Amino acid sequence: MKWIKKGLIYCPSGKHGFDFSHAHKPTPLIVGDIVRVYFGVRDKNSKTRTTFIDLDRYNLNKIKYIHDKPVLYLDSSQ
Repeated sequence: MKWIKKGLIYCPSGKHGFDFSHAHKPTPLIVGDIVRVYFGVRDKNSKTRTTFIDLDRYNLNKIKYIHDKPVLYLDSSQ
């Protein structure tokens, strides 16, 4: 498979409180007509949490959904 550079598709903004910076270690999963991309984001203390976005499978520059919370928490107090 040939790599096709797409450029910036998503950049965390800190809007949700846990997603201050980074979008690292992307892991795609095809689910029907979407590509769900799981990735790590960092909070203001540089602690990483996993979240995801959904992209249109046929237009990977089109974000269909941005998950607004982590899928896993660091501990039970969060």
